[in-house]
Amino acid sequence: MHEKKSNKWQITSIILMVIVVALAAGGVYLYMQNRDKQDKIDATQTSLSNLENQIASFASTQASSSSSSDDTVTSQSSSYGSDPIAVATAYSHTMAAGETYEYSIATQTNDAAKINVKISDGPGYMVILKKADDVWVPVYSGQQDPSVAIVEQYGLPSNWALEQ
Repeated sequence: MHEKKSNKWQITSIILMVIVVALAAGGVYLYMQNRDKQDKIDATQTSLSNLENQIASFASTQASSSSSSDDTVTSQSSSYGSDPIAVATAYSHTMAAGETYEYSIATQTNDAAKINVKISDGPGYMVILKKADDVWVPVYSGQQDPSVAIVEQYGLPSNWALEQ
């Protein structure tokens, strides 16, 4: 009889130890899941903050450049990002890879450039770029001039707007 009580206590203690280990493992698992989610939230918040800063910088550049948008540029930089032709080239190749392109600057100011893009197998189009933090950014592309709303939104020269 004494052996039966001893076996019961041994079995009970083993079951309790298994439950304690399972609870500890479950706690560690939940902690790790929560930490991973928090890391993702932190990374997303950092990315959002960076994007908000870029938008604010672009908006301030747009506001400050609207008064000087008619000054013409006499020289071009050759580094990627500061050269409107290089940016238009990269932008066009994301549109339709495999085509042959010919680029020419139709008009350029200190902070805006209108690039004509001729495609080997078709008509062509223009890419309008706006300079933000010394980097050219595509803001419009199409076969006709942008609307007045787009010209005003990006602070482009007013004579670039589609005449209506």
